[in-house]
This record gives sequence, C-alpha cells and structure tokens, in this order.
Amino acid sequence: MFFVSDIYTTAPSNFKTELQKKTYRALEDLHIPFERIDTDEAITMDNCIQINEALNMKMVKTLVAKGR
Repeated sequence: MFFVSDIYTTAPSNFKTELQKKTYRALEDLHIPFERIDTDEAITMDNCIQINEALNMKMVKTLVAKGR
C-alpha cells in the first residue's frame, strides 16, 4: 500500500537536501503559506493520483527523453 500522510502546513523536521531546506526557509521568510504531505516514492501514475486526491489538486509529471 502506498503511504500518504496527513497534510502539513509546516516544514519537515528533517530535510533530505540543502535545496529542500532553503526552499522551506524561503517560503517561511516570505510568509507564503503551503501544504505538503509525506509519501513513499511516487513511481506510478496511480501513486500520483493518490497524492492528487490527498492535496485536492492535479499533479503533472513531465518526462523529457533526449535522443543521441
């Protein structure tokens, strides 16, 4: 079963990357409200649908393939 957390309106307590940390700090510094959820790694479009439903939104996954 694909894990989708409750909705949070605060930054996570632990950041996965420095960019993630900077992004949440910028949102907070600029007083920009946000919603986030924690999930398992979204691999399939079915996973994305579950995320869409949790956040009441439509996510777009983009894949760019470059040939040689």
